[in-house]
Amino acid sequence: MSAETRLLQLAVVVRVGLIAFGRWQDSNLEVPYTDIDYKVYSDAANFIKDGASPYERSTYRYTPLLAGLLLPNCLFPEYGKVLFSMCDIMAAMIMLLILYDKGVTSATVRCLCIGLWLYSPFTATISTRGNGEAVVVCMLMGLVYMLEKRRVILAALLYGLAVHWRIYPIVFAPSILIHLAHDPNKTTNDKSATIWSLFRKYVSVDGFVFGVLSGLVFLILGGAMHWFYGMEFLEETYLYHLSRVDPRHNFSPYFYPAYLRAGSMDALGDTGAWFGMAGLAMQLFISHRVASTDVAMAFMIQSMAFVCFNKVSTAQYFVWYLSWLPLVLPQLVKHSGRQENKSMIAVAIAWPLGLAHWLAWAYLLEFQGYPVHLFVWGAGIVFFAINVWCITCLLVRVSSS
Repeated sequence: MSAETRLLQLAVVVRVGLIAFGRWQDSNLEVPYTDIDYKVYSDAANFIKDGASPYERSTYRYTPLLAGLLLPNCLFPEYGKVLFSMCDIMAAMIMLLILYDKGVTSATVRCLCIGLWLYSPFTATISTRGNGEAVVVCMLMGLVYMLEKRRVILAALLYGLAVHWRIYPIVFAPSILIHLAHDPNKTTNDKSATIWSLFRKYVSVDGFVFGVLSGLVFLILGGAMHWFYGMEFLEETYLYHLSRVDPRHNFSPYFYPAYLRAGSMDALGDTGAWFGMAGLAMQLFISHRVASTDVAMAFMIQSMAFVCFNKVSTAQYFVWYLSWLPLVLPQLVKHSGRQENKSMIAVAIAWPLGLAHWLAWAYLLEFQGYPVHLFVWGAGIVFFAINVWCITCLLVRVSSS
């Protein structure tokens, strides 16, 4: 039995234990283990079972396919947690396949990489608490595997489904087009920024096929959901997230301005527009610089930038970029100088410290009721700066390699 297999088997045992522990904690401790979103999913599934719309459940902001997938929750309440945990394991298995394809020959390195995913406190606890992010992570891992294999049709189907499921993967579109237009067997010294060079960087037959098929999948699924649930589907699943702000507390620098202007029709004013434009510019820059050499690295940096500059940022969103770490870690280790190593180690230490600092203030606000909104915001600004530092270090590392 290989070391990777043993890691996967142990990860299954850990998740079973966490699900069992979660049931006990929900019944005995002040702070529940189960994510509030899991209750929302389950209620939405019950509405579908009764022939109603899942959007009858307030705060359900997801595709009806998710509620339909969790219909067995009506009989077995822990079913969704088991399903999401299985998606965790499946994502790790696809990661292994990608690492093999990338030429990672060391079993120790492969175990370290998938271990970061399988035993990360974010991954294991988020899925066993009943959050469904692992489902879309599975789709995106499958997407990268198919892109690396140049199986454009299967990649397009997965991408269309992933964007329907969670809209945020739409930011990966430029990186995918660049990756498909790049021929690894050809080298070029053309560094010009002419219209023709940009056209060749983004446009290819494979990219055209990918765009048409993934767009069709997205439109067909969206059209079907709109047929059943009308404008409510579009408003709750997609449009809501464009205007969403959270005046309670979250990691985003938007939090405190939104709190101060809670109830206003324009809770963020021009600040939100400028911040959004900065985020968009960063997405295009990252795609242009990184995607032709390593699409997984591009996805990771783009995900981090998207979460960092988003109007609402919660801990579950960290899975969006931490899920790519196992795929890029071998490259980060391989192409490293002494100074770059020092920077990456400093970031790796600062990130959890910044997170813990924010969580301490958030606990005082949420569970103790102390009026520490300004301190929560200050901790969020520090954490934002750490994330920007991390993005910068990753871009420097990619450029030097």
